[in-house]
Amino acid sequence: MCFWLPWLGGDMLGDEFTLHDLSVSSLLVYPYFHSHGIHLYLNLFFLYIYGNTVSNRLGWWRYFLAFTLFAVFAGAFHMLLDGDDAVGCSGAVAGLAILSLFLESSAQVNLFDKTIEFPLWWLTVLILFKDLTFLCFPISDSATFGHIGGELCGMFAGLYYLYTKSKCEGFEIENSCTDLYK
Repeated sequence: MCFWLPWLGGDMLGDEFTLHDLSVSSLLVYPYFHSHGIHLYLNLFFLYIYGNTVSNRLGWWRYFLAFTLFAVFAGAFHMLLDGDDAVGCSGAVAGLAILSLFLESSAQVNLFDKTIEFPLWWLTVLILFKDLTFLCFPISDSATFGHIGGELCGMFAGLYYLYTKSKCEGFEIENSCTDLYK
């Protein structure tokens, strides 16, 4: 469930729904609220692209755990390095983007009934480039440290996935071991 803050009363409800400190409630609630309609739409669009890839590979409950872990880590990273209030699941989506490279590096993005088709890694590299550019040249109010935090967490999760997957290869129990990721 995602919400657009102005629908709920705008600034009057801000503190309850924004990332404003490192409290558990703040870290768990902020990803589900967005500052404006375009913010919500873009996060849902990228969540659709990357979320499907990760969910198909890990299963729905591991996907939900990964999303939550990435959101918490991205929020904490943002609060520690920036400290400004934030809303939105961009950091979690950034983590899913990086994790998707480890899970399904050959995946394709098909938009508008395959009218537009390109490798998923192109979009991921573009997003990473954008975040690194905004980190060096802050031209936006976006929570760039949150995005970077999500991407770092996604990278560590992807490396963990590759490590545990390599431990399973060559054993008779390979199928049951790789079933852990479904």
